[in-house]
Amino acid sequence: MEITASSVIGKPVYNALAIRVGEVRDLVLNPSTGEASLVVATKEGEQRIPVVKAVIGEIVLLLEHGLRKCPSCGYERVPPDASYCPRCGHPLAPPFEVG
Repeated sequence: MEITASSVIGKPVYNALAIRVGEVRDLVLNPSTGEASLVVATKEGEQRIPVVKAVIGEIVLLLEHGLRKCPSCGYERVPPDASYCPRCGHPLAPPFEVG
């Protein structure tokens, strides 16, 4: 299957929890690694997501849900924008990029 920039630009992007996280703005290729990435506009800014971590159809579905793991208690369903762990209250570092 071939993917062109024009066929993917503008598609909505959803995470594995079916939450809309942004829209595809571009498709880029790293010539030194050969890796193709989607440039996704999110409310936090642009993020690059490797094409291999997404299913592309009428929408773009990310294969990873973007949840974080608490470094203190190990809780694995911490929302990506959380400042504190919902289970133990441990302060968390700023959100990280998906991918």
